[in-house]
Amino acid sequence: MEAELTLHPMTSLGTFESVVISSLEATILFAILSPHTSERLEILTSLKASQSRLMSASSMALDLIGLFTSKELIPLEFPLKATFLNHSIFPLICKGSDDRVLIQSLLALRIVEHNLLIVASFYSRITLPRLSELCEVTNDELEDHLSRMSQEGLLDVKIDRPRGIVVLQSLDQQSMVLDKWSKDVQDVLKLVETTCHLIRREMVVHRL
Repeated sequence: MEAELTLHPMTSLGTFESVVISSLEATILFAILSPHTSERLEILTSLKASQSRLMSASSMALDLIGLFTSKELIPLEFPLKATFLNHSIFPLICKGSDDRVLIQSLLALRIVEHNLLIVASFYSRITLPRLSELCEVTNDELEDHLSRMSQEGLLDVKIDRPRGIVVLQSLDQQSMVLDKWSKDVQDVLKLVETTCHLIRREMVVHRL
């Protein structure tokens, strides 16, 4: 924020608003580049749900949030990629070409992670070549991504190399299964309690 204010002296309310919008966009860019965590998801979903005038004033912000919170696959060369990488915040933090390459690599990484999570929400089994095609990476790169995401707890992954099959499940799906199992157990316990109550009542009625 200080860097933005330095580059854009607040000479008017309009200028101040443009600085705030630029800072808001930078927040979204860094959230997209950050690892997949509950905090990241909360930031993006909260901004997506926001109906503020500042959000509406930035079509790039709205489009990026819509893209990275959607249930659709994102191509590595998505239409807003150039706009993303050429944002005014990056020259302030990039000290050289290596930093820019790092940002591009991070963006590609988050896109692949997003796509894998989306695929996992629709498929429990998929062939390795097909998954590689959907994520636009090689089989070896895909295995590296799957292994890392499994270690980070983002996906439950099993790879059958001889058959070329990937069995995967997202963490959200596992939570849903556990929640459903917990609800089913509670329903059974309520049914047992109700049955016991009816049996006791019948015993009292018939003085058994």
